[in-house]
Amino acid sequence: MKTHKLTYEVSERQFMQAVRALWAHRAIGSKGNLIAGGLLTAGAVFMLWQGVPGIIPWLLLGGGIAVIALNTLRDRRWRHYYRENPRFGAPITARLSQEGVGVSSAEGENDLRWTHFKHYAVLGDTLYLIVDAQQFSIIPLSACKDIQVRAALIELVKTKLKPLPRRML
Repeated sequence: MKTHKLTYEVSERQFMQAVRALWAHRAIGSKGNLIAGGLLTAGAVFMLWQGVPGIIPWLLLGGGIAVIALNTLRDRRWRHYYRENPRFGAPITARLSQEGVGVSSAEGENDLRWTHFKHYAVLGDTLYLIVDAQQFSIIPLSACKDIQVRAALIELVKTKLKPLPRRML
């Protein structure tokens, strides 16, 4: 049985790009949230400028500001997670085999069965192994230089996990 071993490092920039790509796959994403919040806010400001009476313009304004604020807080939370997590301070080695996934990092060693993960996603040049809504592993496929080995690795993951469904909201 073939074990695929990948060693890689994840910078804060790469981590945030990967997390944002996953958010966009799961729901509307950061850019969509900022656009929606901006449109709500602009619409509310226009309504207030036109003198529309009642609570509706104020609710739209509050909703727009809330969407932008929540998006910003989510972004800050994940940046903080990256900065405080020791595993990102040194190279990470992932071992994927028929039995499961092993990870060695500055945080220590883990060997997990495939049943630990619920879904997978391949978005751009990143493989995601999803545990739940808040827990997932990011494996940059750029760590796999050989295209045939990369394809074999993705096929292994496809045989073990279901793809992460795309949601619009």
